[in-house]
Amino acid sequence: MRQLDLFEGLGKNSHVPAPGLFSAATGIISNVNDMARYAVALEGSELVNEESKTLMFTPTRSLKGEDLPYGLGWFVENYLGQEIVWHYGQADSYASLFVRIPKAKLTLIVLANSGAMSDAFRLLDGNAMRSLLAPDFLKDVVLRDRSTEPPVRNRFEMDEEIDQALARIYLGEPDQALPYARMAFASGILPSPPDLTTLYLLARLRDRSLNQTTEAIGIELIQRHPRLSPALFYLAIYYQTHGEPEKAMPLFERIAEIRPPLLHWTTSSALLDLGRWYADRNPSEARKYLQRVVDSGDNSSGAVDEAKEMLRRVPKQ
Repeated sequence: MRQLDLFEGLGKNSHVPAPGLFSAATGIISNVNDMARYAVALEGSELVNEESKTLMFTPTRSLKGEDLPYGLGWFVENYLGQEIVWHYGQADSYASLFVRIPKAKLTLIVLANSGAMSDAFRLLDGNAMRSLLAPDFLKDVVLRDRSTEPPVRNRFEMDEEIDQALARIYLGEPDQALPYARMAFASGILPSPPDLTTLYLLARLRDRSLNQTTEAIGIELIQRHPRLSPALFYLAIYYQTHGEPEKAMPLFERIAEIRPPLLHWTTSSALLDLGRWYADRNPSEARKYLQRVVDSGDNSSGAVDEAKEMLRRVPKQ
């Protein structure tokens, strides 16, 4: 894997965790050999019967009938004609990546002493190709005989450049991320289907040369998934930072209107932005949005404290 050297820099975010931080999501301690035995067991039906495996590895569908990248407990994707079944692990000091190619009976297993291997590439958004390692596995092992074909090579190059840009953003080096992002989209080809992590990256870079690309990815994502609050939020932030708040506020309002209300950081952030926008324009509207933040009781990012402070300044009508 040619990308491993970059993890030396990403690993600077690792630290020793406090004891006892185990839960349903982080309660298994394993090693690569045991995970390999698990991968072999998944090929048969002794561990999980065929009916259950079909449910596990079949993508769910959105309300619009679009395939979603998740089955029953596993991410499921199709990349360059290959079915990929995968999952990641992430804690403050550890990360894991488990990528299966069922037809080829090949599995990539990576364990790391840093959460950055997953966190830097936002694998929680459900795209294995946003990992630095998965594209190399596909290119060098699974599709090595086709890796030089122009359409295949171009897709690999685009994904690798996006991933390199994400790594630099995580390391706090946006100036170094920008050339990779520009190279990724120099041909005008966009990821298909568009993915949330790429929109996150482009919204963070705020580069005018990528405006058309950012907007196109954001609009298509929202058309496919109208209630995907992070997509609404990232596109709104893009408009906001480029001086187009009149386009951003309707997207924040769409997040606020999702029912039932989402207990998600994008909800409180959108409500706070709406509170700021309406503070001078419509104080009663501003107070409505800010009070919703307070009523949520979720102060994990200081949102409730900020909303209370803003409420003290917004006049009552």
